[in-house]
Amino acid sequence: MSDWATIEKRIGFIALFVDDVPETKAFYERVFGLPAGRGPDPADVLANGYAPSTAFVFGDRHIGMIPVRPNAADMIAPAQVASRGAGARFEYSIFVDDVDAVCADLTERGVELINGPADQPWGLRTACFADPSGHLWEIAGSMTHDEPGQAGPGTAAWAEAEKEIGAITLFVPDVARTKSFYQQAFGLPVDREDDDSASFLFGDTVIRLEDIALSAKAIAPAQVAGPEAGARFQHTIFVDDVDAVCAELGQRGVQLNNGPVDRWWGMRTATFADPAGFIWEVAAPIEGS
Repeated sequence: MSDWATIEKRIGFIALFVDDVPETKAFYERVFGLPAGRGPDPADVLANGYAPSTAFVFGDRHIGMIPVRPNAADMIAPAQVASRGAGARFEYSIFVDDVDAVCADLTERGVELINGPADQPWGLRTACFADPSGHLWEIAGSMTHDEPGQAGPGTAAWAEAEKEIGAITLFVPDVARTKSFYQQAFGLPVDREDDDSASFLFGDTVIRLEDIALSAKAIAPAQVAGPEAGARFQHTIFVDDVDAVCAELGQRGVQLNNGPVDRWWGMRTATFADPAGFIWEVAAPIEGS
């Protein structure tokens, strides 16, 4: 289906830009208990001037660990990649039944929590930690164990849990402006909103636009970075016809960063950024590749 208006806006792939692929790979294997998936053929990678990457399966989507240079820098050019020390721009949330039990397991796996477990004013018990490249992960659940299900499906046993990303929080300086962009560019209705945030459903994943001031409190003592820092990830939506989608995006006022262009790894891609600088990609297999 090539009609952007009717395509399910589901995030099929997440590219996390990392500074050290082997270090980050080892962290995800140890902390999440997931096996690393097979990436592109090493010979093809090197022949095309890229560095080796790796990927993990989180529920029904893949997360790739993409080297900052040269891979990520080329993928999103002319947009800039943020440095590791610039601060956090987003947080991925996994919902569980027992936050404290999961945090105890994570500690045994060598994870140093940034904050929590703590009950939050918005009705969840949370804790967060960072991977070696500074990407934030949140564990979230109900504040009381006798009220299961408040935070959505989860599990108390981290080892057996499906590591499904339930929500992605993007730290934005202007919620109203960014919300308007998502309504216009993606054609999605607002799922929930308040004075400091607005949420959209991308398939079964919540994308939450959160005011930077609130984000700073939620992830303290970690630091928040603004749009000027650059990008640390790319979200991909797979479509049948990249060129047709790009034409419709243009009609919706979206300015492409790059593409449509055929990539050596067998995909035709194009990217654009929201007003807060977060990068989105539309991609489709190149016919015959």
